[in-house]
Amino acid sequence: MGEGRKPVDNHRNLCKIGEHLRRKDDEKMKYGVAIALMAGLGLASASPWITPDNRWLRSDIEALAEAGVISAPVTQYPLPWAAISADLEQAMRQRVPEHLRPALQRVFQSLTNARQTWSGSAEISAATNREVVHSFGDGAQEKGQAQLTIDYTGPRLAIRARITEVQDPYDNDEVRTDGSVIGWAFDDWAVSVGVVDRWWGPGWSASVILTDNARPVPAISLQRLSTRAPESEWVRWIGPWTFETFLGQMEEERAIPNARLWGARFTMRPISALEIGLSRTAIWAGDGRPSDWEAFYNMLIGNDNVGADLSRDEEPANQMAGVDMTWNLQPTLGWPLKAYMQYIGEDKLKKL
Repeated sequence: MGEGRKPVDNHRNLCKIGEHLRRKDDEKMKYGVAIALMAGLGLASASPWITPDNRWLRSDIEALAEAGVISAPVTQYPLPWAAISADLEQAMRQRVPEHLRPALQRVFQSLTNARQTWSGSAEISAATNREVVHSFGDGAQEKGQAQLTIDYTGPRLAIRARITEVQDPYDNDEVRTDGSVIGWAFDDWAVSVGVVDRWWGPGWSASVILTDNARPVPAISLQRLSTRAPESEWVRWIGPWTFETFLGQMEEERAIPNARLWGARFTMRPISALEIGLSRTAIWAGDGRPSDWEAFYNMLIGNDNVGADLSRDEEPANQMAGVDMTWNLQPTLGWPLKAYMQYIGEDKLKKL
């Protein structure tokens, strides 16, 4: 649920959420210390996607979305810059409420940085304790790590090469390529291959479908870049929408080695105050499990539970699916208040 206070202006308190989050980080300093040294080719990040590692950028984006400056759905990360760039450019040419101007300028500056052809950064972080569970955009997750990132963004091709060396990792994987990705844009879509974090849902502390608490898996992804509403009068009511699906390869050291992770999410904004997301994930295949196209099809249609037609050895997948909704109550109540819910079910006994 969001916080509500008597407003002086419509969204002034919402625009200050970054200050609240910074105070939260100060409190966490009792338990850990994080140091980031940015160097190399530049401080800016040139990338066509907004990744789930910057809580202040997200808070600014959500403040602009709640004020109607941004019309795209914003509860799905990575979030393509292409989804919000047109709204940002239009807002920069117009007058926006004074309390929104700082947030707009910060987000637009990040967009400008993302459009650079080349950029790079180096980061060193340290903490007294490893965070087992963390929130959106939390900093150091390991006791110590050094990270080097190089980004290239062209008209259609985008590449992020990232290498991280971790001190005393829980999984003994000291050198990682998490965050690396190569993507190709065509029309309103992008296909990418990489090892990227995902955060699906409106929550800040957690999501019950996908977060960056676990390390990302190598995956191929298809994502819609534009969020413009359909032109057909039959489906125009869904408003701005986006979609992503991916297929990833999981690790060998698990109960069922080399399983695959599939996911899909559809998000729409039928009215400015309401955003709805539909998500589904499945772990399927793996050593000793069915992994052909028939198994994938059975997983898609929900015919993947042990029963009269399937034995436990033939069960192709274990999956989760659900819905989340975000409702901005400010237009109705006049208070800067936002409510959200997320409901996810598992396919233990019934078909999805």
